Amino acid sequence: STDSGNTDGSSQDSANESTDSSGESTDAVNTGDTTPIAPFVVLAVAAVVIIVVIIYLRKRKKEIRRNMKNTPPIYFNGRGVL
Repeated sequence: STDSGNTDGSSQDSANESTDSSGESTDAVNTGDTTPIAPFVVLAVAAVVIIVVIIYLRKRKKEIRRNMKNTPPIYFNGRGVL
């Protein structure tokens, strides 16, 4: 077993870590999570679009009902509008 002397479980192996000119690490942290995020983003965008469409259609339906109250009724006989 190789023990580097760290008690917190971290390694001091910096050979695989690249740094920029300011000395800060430029590599992303590798968490081991390889789940693709794109399907979740697409699902979230689709959900927002569906919610917006539902809200729009409900408001439009209310507007149509409000306008229908202000119009006189149309009567039909067998041959057309009276």
